Amino acid sequence: MPLGVAQWLRSHVPRKARGALYAGKRIVTGNKISNDYEKKSRRIWKPNVVVKRLYSDALGHEVRLKLTTHALRQIDRSGGLDRYLLKTPDRLLHSDVGSDLKFKIGLAYKQRWAEDAAARRAGQAAAAASAASIGAGGVGLLSGPTAAAVAAAQRQVADQLLRQQQQQQQQQQQQQQQQQQQQQQQPVRQE
Repeated sequence: MPLGVAQWLRSHVPRKARGALYAGKRIVTGNKISNDYEKKSRRIWKPNVVVKRLYSDALGHEVRLKLTTHALRQIDRSGGLDRYLLKTPDRLLHSDVGSDLKFKIGLAYKQRWAEDAAARRAGQAAAAASAASIGAGGVGLLSGPTAAAVAAAQRQVADQLLRQQQQQQQQQQQQQQQQQQQQQQQPVRQE
């Protein structure tokens, strides 16, 4: 067999495999040999293809895929669908569905990273403003997200204290009103 044909056969991907994740598994042909080793029967072995719903962290929902059990094991080993698709090179993926999903997951991660970077920049600006307003109260020594977290925690504690004081005042007012009502209801004794 010429080298080009053998190379083409090894690199050829069936149409069914392009719509699924086969993880390198292909249809294998060979012979079934009888017990007495005299008769050979041609046969083919097809990959074990299953339909599964796999969760994608980046997309935030489950994706319904056709894949081989070998691909399922590879996904488990790599730590999830996202990691498997992002780590596997396109030349080894051999799947239109896999390439499209890989592109969508990459975009989702890029958007998430951009949002996180914007949040960090906003947090640093807020931390700098709160550190300037607080002065040397200890927060000024911190920078970035840590200072923002400390400032947020301080605001939460202050809000909780304010709510507790308001509740105590309301309880005192209710007790005073109850005492006044009880005094008004008691008859006055004249002797």
